[in-house]
Amino acid sequence: MNRRDAVFSILEEKVDGKQEYVPAAFFLHFGSDFRFGAPAVERHLEFFHATGMDLFKIQYEQEFPPHTIRCRSDWAGIPVLNEEFFAPQLEVVRGLVGALKE
Repeated sequence: MNRRDAVFSILEEKVDGKQEYVPAAFFLHFGSDFRFGAPAVERHLEFFHATGMDLFKIQYEQEFPPHTIRCRSDWAGIPVLNEEFFAPQLEVVRGLVGALKE
């Protein structure tokens, strides 16, 4: 059974005694030099391959603009963020999906 099948068998509750191990993953942030662009992609891949984990999680590093919530009406003032705001994080996602799509 490959890693993908191991994860899906747990998720689909199809474990029939043949599951050799419990799928696992480890998550951490890689530091400010590895938040975006090629360095982020490379560090994610390095960590994934070094740990042999079964699940791959892309660390979300984009910081949101500060907005203080003190009362219920403050929620209405939260800014709507467009695709341009998320572009640096999406670049990392595209790079990792391209590298690991199989």
